[in-house]
Amino acid sequence: MNTSNVKNMLIKSYLISNILYFLYRIHKGFFIVFSYIRPVVEFPNSKNLSLPISVLIKEKSKLWIGNNVRIGEHSIIGASGSVIIYDNVVISNSVIIESAGLDFKKNQPYPHKFRKVIIEKGAWIGAGSIILPGVIIGENAIVGAGSVVRSNVEKGQLYVG
Repeated sequence: MNTSNVKNMLIKSYLISNILYFLYRIHKGFFIVFSYIRPVVEFPNSKNLSLPISVLIKEKSKLWIGNNVRIGEHSIIGASGSVIIYDNVVISNSVIIESAGLDFKKNQPYPHKFRKVIIEKGAWIGAGSIILPGVIIGENAIVGAGSVVRSNVEKGQLYVG
């Protein structure tokens, strides 16, 4: 093998490694971009909305979101019975908000029943919390991480449970 062949092999190896690194960086960059950005057209009336692509929204047409709202990654919003999220609300990662449930008072197969969920201005929902149908989270209320909320949380109240 002569020196020109070795030189060509080194150049090819260098180019291939740079291309692979470049593709890796693009992949990571796109992952970051796509994991944090959702098309604005989904909620055109919401200003300064942080809604990661990993958030699952069921019945988007029955979901209303105010301004300056942050919804954490891997959260689920089941808006079959309508969900209203007012301004300046923070919903941490992996929160489940569900506005539909089964009516166990009826015969099987159990029909769904729908009840609106409202999260008022300035509320903060801790990571991993579950908000059940019909609940109203009051203005500036805080729901501690991992809580299961079955009844209303009053204005300014700290709810843990």
